[in-house]
Amino acid sequence: FSEYFNRCPMVEIQGITYPVREYYLEDVLAELKFYSFEDKTSRNPRDRKRNRTQTAQQDEFYDMIEAYTSEIRNKYSASVIRALSNRGSENHQNELIVELLYYITCAQPAGAILVFLPSVMQISDIYRMIHEHPKLSTARLVVYPLHSKIPTGEQTAVFDRPPAETRKIILSTNIAETSITIDDIVYVINAGRHKLNTYENGISALRDEWISLSNEIQRKGRAGRVQEGTCYHLYSRARRRTFLENVPPEILRVALDEVILQVKILRLGEVRVFMDRLLDKPSDTVIEESLKLLNRLNAIDDDQKLTPLGYHLARLPMDPRTGKMILLASIFGCIDPITSIAASLSFKNAFYKPLGKEKEVDRIRRRFADGIASDHIMLARVLDEWRRQSNRAGFCHRHFLNNATLQQLSNMKRQFCEYLHGAHFLSAVECEAPENNHHTGSNELLAAIVGAGLYPNVAFVRKVIRSRNSPDGRAILNIEGQGRAEIHPASVNSNRGIFHSNFVVYYDMQKLSALTIFDTTVVNPFSLLFFGDNHVETEDDHELISIAGHYCLKCDKATYRLIQDLRNGFNLFLQKKICEPSPVDWDATEGDLLRAIIKLITVECKYDDHFGDEETTLGTEESH
Repeated sequence: FSEYFNRCPMVEIQGITYPVREYYLEDVLAELKFYSFEDKTSRNPRDRKRNRTQTAQQDEFYDMIEAYTSEIRNKYSASVIRALSNRGSENHQNELIVELLYYITCAQPAGAILVFLPSVMQISDIYRMIHEHPKLSTARLVVYPLHSKIPTGEQTAVFDRPPAETRKIILSTNIAETSITIDDIVYVINAGRHKLNTYENGISALRDEWISLSNEIQRKGRAGRVQEGTCYHLYSRARRRTFLENVPPEILRVALDEVILQVKILRLGEVRVFMDRLLDKPSDTVIEESLKLLNRLNAIDDDQKLTPLGYHLARLPMDPRTGKMILLASIFGCIDPITSIAASLSFKNAFYKPLGKEKEVDRIRRRFADGIASDHIMLARVLDEWRRQSNRAGFCHRHFLNNATLQQLSNMKRQFCEYLHGAHFLSAVECEAPENNHHTGSNELLAAIVGAGLYPNVAFVRKVIRSRNSPDGRAILNIEGQGRAEIHPASVNSNRGIFHSNFVVYYDMQKLSALTIFDTTVVNPFSLLFFGDNHVETEDDHELISIAGHYCLKCDKATYRLIQDLRNGFNLFLQKKICEPSPVDWDATEGDLLRAIIKLITVECKYDDHFGDEETTLGTEESH
């Protein structure tokens, strides 16, 4: 930083911390005499060739640990060396963590315990194992999970001091690393991993990664804020030697769509030249991918100049795809539900999942959806029902909703509508005003607007795997340029047995155990045909139209020309509205144009279902 700012001087202010005793994995194993780890990996060369990534990780581990154990062979017992040499000592630590909690609870002086874990799933597993442990389950304990999806009111419980002779245990993600100080923490258990957002090859991936040395210092310091403490690092000193000094900065780990729009609206020059001047420059590949997406959204032109649409998208405090969604909603008269969707995507989901209640929450989400194949429309329904309640707190408690989050979403909706009204896209400033919501009741139109906004985030349903005696199914999808994908279990479409369309749009895609899409909506292909960029080939006297890399529409040339004329008419209309905003006059010619478009993009699709014993294969759409 000093070099970047022309070698400016630095001032260092020392924090006040108390001494913290540190132990590493080999010390913990020796103290607990814990030597047994499950190891699901194989050292058989033939087995390891099957997975190159896993093989590389195994080779790295064995090379590291074999060199280290030769250093410490005289300091630790053979049992510790053998346990340390088992790759499961890094990958399967739940039992060790619970045994360490039992050891601290029974053998160490009073004080709260803070356990850093990488994921909500591992927090849930450890929480369950504590309550199933034959001795810990009978001890005087209070156990708190702590992560960002827990309502703020419940998060504050971790600050309460327990009664005398009661041990407090907090199972936390890295939310407790720097955001808060819990003043009775004496013991820290550091699993040494965290979830880190990365962006590679057009995919946002939430990876389980080793922490950096700066993370270790922060975590250790949690035990020494107000008194002397102890920190147990559940990785070896050899593993610590591989840690980076700091986590790579976010500018190197995210898509750059919003950043580029800000560069353009602030007139900071050509994007690549500007990026070259940053403290840490993103890769050329990521810059090009974001420029390509903004061009497909018509936010920038081929010369990378901001279009009128791009100007408004840059002014809106949200992802450009979500911004396009609410601009279209203002034109098509469905602003109330679409701003609810935009707020949820821009901020966070209002649902929370208490440990052990995950399936019940999923059932409630599906009940709100009421058969509509859309997480996005479901979220709009939730906000609408909450707004109508006289007892909002009770409504939230019954449905596992965060009242504060819903209030924030309502405030964001108001801000969006104030901007659109101030820019003359809306005739009334209230989101719920009838004049802003001529077509709010059409779920087909809402899905089409969501699809138009989220395009080109489109997945194609290849088949639905379904058991013999159940209506539920599991969709196998394909994403152009990425390959096979699945729908996240939390989506209302994750167990859908029948799809009325092959096309599913999504807001977020991550590489978990498989490529996974979140927050999905099943959309009519006609809406993607109309709002997207599609490939067309002529076959005899018909046109074959592909959407997201899949041929799915066949029509005669006259019909295709009619659709193209309608598209051209809408593009001219949209350009005029963006340059000279005004509320839509539904009694004029523009109203006739929009009604014709609505009729096209909401036309009913009919698919032929071919039922097998174990799966359903979806047929293709033909339209004349």
